[in-house]
Amino acid sequence: MSQLWRFFARARNGTYTNMPVAPDAVGVVLTLDSWFALIKQHLPAIRAKAVELCAGEPDMRPGDMRDIVFCSIDDLDDLLAGSDENQTLAVLRKALSSALSLRFTVHSWR
Repeated sequence: MSQLWRFFARARNGTYTNMPVAPDAVGVVLTLDSWFALIKQHLPAIRAKAVELCAGEPDMRPGDMRDIVFCSIDDLDDLLAGSDENQTLAVLRKALSSALSLRFTVHSWR
């Protein structure tokens, strides 16, 4: 999570310029298994650790420290197989807007 936040900060401040990054880009952490779904209660601790890791970043802003989608590679593969770019982004944004979790399973959001 902290690495994605650093990336968003560097994209915003112009340090990263290889490709344009949309201001509302969704950060995704892919897992190899769906095991992560079982530890939803650990997300606040993961976020707190990410905040701690980014505390010394001189140009980090609250907008860079956005929620991140956690999903298994199998779920992402299923999503990409049956969705176009706009549908995929809509599912990822819906996962972010959920009050239930910072992660998603494709089956619950399609």
